[in-house]
Amino acid sequence: MVLLLGVGIATITDLQLNILGSILSLLAVVTTCIAQIVFIVLSCLISVSVNFSTFLVIGKTSPVTYQVLGHLKTCLVLAFGYVLLSNPFSWRNIFGIMVALVGMVLYSYYCVLENQKKASEAPAEPQLKDTESDSLLHDETGTGTLNDVDVPKAPAWKSDKDLHA
Repeated sequence: MVLLLGVGIATITDLQLNILGSILSLLAVVTTCIAQIVFIVLSCLISVSVNFSTFLVIGKTSPVTYQVLGHLKTCLVLAFGYVLLSNPFSWRNIFGIMVALVGMVLYSYYCVLENQKKASEAPAEPQLKDTESDSLLHDETGTGTLNDVDVPKAPAWKSDKDLHA
């Protein structure tokens, strides 16, 4: 505490202010603030992009597939760390990455087989003709009946009804 008091007394007596130093220090603070704000905005945009891509991947595939992709990302980070940064790798690391890659390939293979099986088992859906769907929606005969049920007809709109009032 005494040390801090001594340093404070020594530096306060050496204080000089001038306009150029004040402007430069203000510019330094402003540019630092702007850079931090830009980095925060970029970080937010990247986070939103990651969350949106996660939503799309899970929506198009499944949560298990998303987890498999996450493990693939981990294996790629380890591999690039070894190649680009020359991080030391042990045989256990290499063996683990190889086992994970084999598991990913097997998962992908069985997913493709299951999708092909589902596609071959799904019956072809019959498509309705336009006349079939129209007959369910409209009364073609003008009798006001659809499928043997009486449906009251709505009164027709007349454009000259005000003339006959």
